[in-house]
Amino acid sequence: MAMKHHFIKKIKIYPLKKDVHLQWKLEVDVFLCLPGKEDSHMSIKKLIVYICSPYAGDIKANVENARRYCRFAADSGYIPMAPHLLFPQFLDDTNPKERELGLEFGKAIIEKCSEVWVFGKHISSGMEAEINLAKQNNYRLRYFTDKCQEV
Repeated sequence: MAMKHHFIKKIKIYPLKKDVHLQWKLEVDVFLCLPGKEDSHMSIKKLIVYICSPYAGDIKANVENARRYCRFAADSGYIPMAPHLLFPQFLDDTNPKERELGLEFGKAIIEKCSEVWVFGKHISSGMEAEINLAKQNNYRLRYFTDKCQEV
């Protein structure tokens, strides 16, 4: 018995602000097919948000926090994108060239997100670069405590 999987029906891209050509809102229309319910679809529209939180330092705790922040975003109805959970899987953060490459990858991703969510009190150098990029391009920044309370 073939089981249907999640798939993207369409993607709409349109500017969020007048005269800001680099900022885009990516709206994904997803149809979910639950096992045993292949004939019924549930449509969900979500925005992609960039999760900005520390990675270096206490990597184990920071990764766990980033996972928690992503879960918070998903539970809030957004699609979280946390490059520091992805790129360290194949890039070495202790190698300066690979760290810089990871930061460049993150900059490319941040441009595809509708908002940047900054978590915690400590702003690392990587986070500062992401925040500055968001400010330079007039992206919406939202700040949260490490307990996921918006400030």
